[in-house]
Amino acid sequence: MSVINNSTPYNLYNQDFVFRIGAFPSEPDVFNCFTNLPKKPCERPGAEMELVQIVMTLLNWNWTVIDVVKEYGIEAKFGDPLPNDPKNYTGIIGLLQKGLIDMAIPSMKITVKREKEASVIFSYPFRFFQQIYIVATPTEADFTNFIFATFTTDVWLLIIASIISVIILEFCILMLEEKEMPMMQKISDSFTEPISMILRQNVKRHKSIAHFIFQGNLLLMFVVIYVYFQCTMNSRLTASKKEELPFTNQKGFLDLLEKGKRFPTYSEDKMPDCSNEENCKRMPEIFKNNPIRIARTFDGIISQIKKGGIYYADYDVDFIPGTASVWSYKDSLTVIRDPTGLRSLGGFAFNKKNVRLRNQFNNILTRIMGGTNQINLASGYNERKPSSSNLVIPQVVRISLTKHLEQLFLIFGVGLGISISVVVIEILLSKFITIRQLLIRRFK
Repeated sequence: MSVINNSTPYNLYNQDFVFRIGAFPSEPDVFNCFTNLPKKPCERPGAEMELVQIVMTLLNWNWTVIDVVKEYGIEAKFGDPLPNDPKNYTGIIGLLQKGLIDMAIPSMKITVKREKEASVIFSYPFRFFQQIYIVATPTEADFTNFIFATFTTDVWLLIIASIISVIILEFCILMLEEKEMPMMQKISDSFTEPISMILRQNVKRHKSIAHFIFQGNLLLMFVVIYVYFQCTMNSRLTASKKEELPFTNQKGFLDLLEKGKRFPTYSEDKMPDCSNEENCKRMPEIFKNNPIRIARTFDGIISQIKKGGIYYADYDVDFIPGTASVWSYKDSLTVIRDPTGLRSLGGFAFNKKNVRLRNQFNNILTRIMGGTNQINLASGYNERKPSSSNLVIPQVVRISLTKHLEQLFLIFGVGLGISISVVVIEILLSKFITIRQLLIRRFK
């Protein structure tokens, strides 16, 4: 594409003037065949590109689209101030400053710094951005510990203490109630009767009303515990439990990075905008000790996120309804919108000399502003991310030996081993007693 150089100011009767729109690919706003416009049709040039196309058609201007990456060899970035010359910018803003393009797309954040230092002007804001963080969806999928993890350690200790107390109390009742019963049978019954009742087996009838009340109370307590245990264990087996979000604001984000539990990931070596004075003081030191892991593609970013990275960006609040939303089911990603983060407006940038053109552009933009969501949502460019807190996703889990029943078979194996050991001991003990009796008879 040859670069068009405008030297004549725009007016409605000047057919030689061409309004130059500089753009770089940024899905879903600018992508696909956007450089074909306006000479050739493009079915899906991007959400913002369609918006600009409508405005240009209504204005009836001569216009062209320049792919600034291919034409000028710049990176697909908005641009930053040069280190030794903060008034001059790199990227697409730098092209606006030099007058090589008249308007920049995709939309960018409207900031005082860009207006004053970069000398660019903006259209009416039609995007509203807020800081977001994308993390791997937190889930608990460890099924192997489903038996003991059903109750907390305190509950297990309380149950064991209760059973021991019941056995002692049962022994005391038998001592008072069954005076003619042999001592060994009392000890045996004090163990077997409570355990039989817990396992809902038949037990002996006793004459004492107190004993009946005691056993009924014990039965009621363990029926409730049994139901709780069964329900909780089933849920742990068949459904992964959603954990709490690792953080909900920038302070929590920085706390995690400071502890080294997570790391930041981004497409370039650039920290997020700090949301308050305290975060501004902490951020440089934290990012120095826990540096950004750069990924140039979104697939690379997803890979970093799954390794424990946190991706940060600014995103249109219209598409994120809640604090936590589902970014991707396929990749199992959650997006966290920072309610304390900076809110910023977004619009198209123009060369400062094009005030009159910008004003005419704004007049049409305000007339079609109500249709921006329809372009974004109905055309399938964007979608409102569903809130993760309102979702119940049914899961079909096939129970496997290694993933689910390992602990159960381990307990069964230990019990089987104990049983075999007891049988061996009983056999040896029986033989020992038999031999002892034979020796006693022989030497009498």
